[in-house]
Amino acid sequence: MEIPAPQQPPSLPQPFIPMVYVDKPVTWEYRQLTVEQGDLPTAEVLNQYGAEGWELAGILCLSPRIVFYFKRLAA
Repeated sequence: MEIPAPQQPPSLPQPFIPMVYVDKPVTWEYRQLTVEQGDLPTAEVLNQYGAEGWELAGILCLSPRIVFYFKRLAA
């Protein structure tokens, strides 16, 4: 009796890794907004930050405070 060879799993397509070229280094500036947990920033405040070029980069919850981190390209 002949034992069949184990089947190979189907080959997966190779991922496409894009080539990224950087002409000059990028420099960021950062801003943080610390609020109490029940006192979240309003849409008006966030829209003002956006109008100034700030982009939300992260949120850190440190009970009872919340810290919002923003970034934008340095001038």
